[in-house]
Amino acid sequence: MSSEMSGAGTAGASASSATTVPVVERRGHRELVHRAHALRPPGPLREPADESWSPEGSRIATGDHDGTVRVWAPRTGTELISLTGHQDWVGRIAWAPSGRFLASASDDRTCRLWDVAESRQLTVLRGHDNYVDDIAWSPDEGRIATASGDWTAAVWDAVTGRRIEVLKGHEGRVRAVDWSPDGRLIATGSDDRTVRIWSSDTFEEISIVGVHQDKVASVAWSRDGTRLLTASFDGTSRVWPADPDFDRLEAGARGRVFRVLSEDERRHHMLPLAP
Repeated sequence: MSSEMSGAGTAGASASSATTVPVVERRGHRELVHRAHALRPPGPLREPADESWSPEGSRIATGDHDGTVRVWAPRTGTELISLTGHQDWVGRIAWAPSGRFLASASDDRTCRLWDVAESRQLTVLRGHDNYVDDIAWSPDEGRIATASGDWTAAVWDAVTGRRIEVLKGHEGRVRAVDWSPDGRLIATGSDDRTVRIWSSDTFEEISIVGVHQDKVASVAWSRDGTRLLTASFDGTSRVWPADPDFDRLEAGARGRVFRVLSEDERRHHMLPLAP
């Protein structure tokens, strides 16, 4: 999975003891803009596949190439807990909003949910036919959304592990997923270069809000739910308007006529041509 991605250059700045040291900047993208990570904590970390700050900022979770999930103290670099169970590398880590639970996505085609407070696995989400590339908790922590290399996203019950629905429509690997702050919408990004919005209630595709010139690697909602930030293999990160009028969007989705786009329309919208 990581072989398709190349890192961006890092520009830093030094300062004398009398000045404040600036934060690290990452700028001048020339290739894939993949994902913004937290800075690695000090300590014995060796190129984790993913890393994420806990909501309250007192812990960092990392996923490793050996399938292990670890939680660290950021000030000291001390490993607090180690969680095992995945059979392949862990490419995504996501904290639940409460900070008690973790979700991890792996190339072993599963997503696993963990109780960090008790250092134990809660459940395993099975059903994807390819890598699980991304994960997102619903704001109420009751559901999980996953994105997969099998060209689908899925919604799961976080308590039972049951797959509630499969979101189909993308024409390529789905690399990114995020839940809107109000819990009513799910955004996905795919190798088909599109950014799509789905109803988390009816699971209908509501709209395609944007199209990149290459694969979409990540999506993130703004806190007010009115915009989407996306990053792509085309070397750009873009902000798209995401209409907050859910009822109007859903009514439009229910009332539209589905049909096959013409080749000219596909070219116009920069979508892959039909095989």
